Amino acid sequence: MLERFVSCPAPVSEAGFEKEGTVADKGTYEVFDRSYWRVWLRSRDGKPFVEACLDEMIGASSEIASKFSAAGRERMGRALLVAIIQLAAYSQSKEPSDMLVEVARRQSRQGLDIPPRLYDIFADSLVRVVARYDPRYTEATGAAWIEVLTPGLEYLKSHYDAPPDGTAA
Repeated sequence: MLERFVSCPAPVSEAGFEKEGTVADKGTYEVFDRSYWRVWLRSRDGKPFVEACLDEMIGASSEIASKFSAAGRERMGRALLVAIIQLAAYSQSKEPSDMLVEVARRQSRQGLDIPPRLYDIFADSLVRVVARYDPRYTEATGAAWIEVLTPGLEYLKSHYDAPPDGTAA
């Protein structure tokens, strides 16, 4: 299953906050980071956090379910963990990593065809699962997740119609 992701790196780097104009302030980022570490290895009723996220997203949208069935569950679990880290890193730097650029290219209309509306369902589903898995969850925790992930999600949305070279449309 997905338990082998224990070597997943932390999403937060203090160095990112030294850049002028980071999207999330340090306090918000710390709330997100602490919550991330409380949930990503947590299981509830025998179901790991990542599995619960996938189930929530699949249950939220038949369109997401069809995209996931084509990709395979384990691959999607890996992609989810990487996505959270990449989206969080983008929030710090406002500079897309090579990996985020590749994700945007792959998920564009010319690739996997992940339409922008699905990113909002992704974020809402993710926060619902965080609320269930984080024993210290508050509304501020959910708001921190949304604030930290939104800039990266907006980046992905902006590249949906991008040409195959990955430049924004």
